[in-house]
Amino acid sequence: MSTLWYWQTNKKNDVIDSDNAKSIQRVTRKINGGSTGVDERVKLFNEVSKLQLV
Repeated sequence: MSTLWYWQTNKKNDVIDSDNAKSIQRVTRKINGGSTGVDERVKLFNEVSKLQLV
């Protein structure tokens, strides 16, 4: 619940759009203050996106 609160309170959805790689970069900068690890996050996001979760 604290993660959801943090996300909503700090308006993280404001930096998300249809370009997933760009959105991951923006969220990483907003949360971490820099881009450390962003390439790995994009790679992992792309792998998870291939899964049939529904």
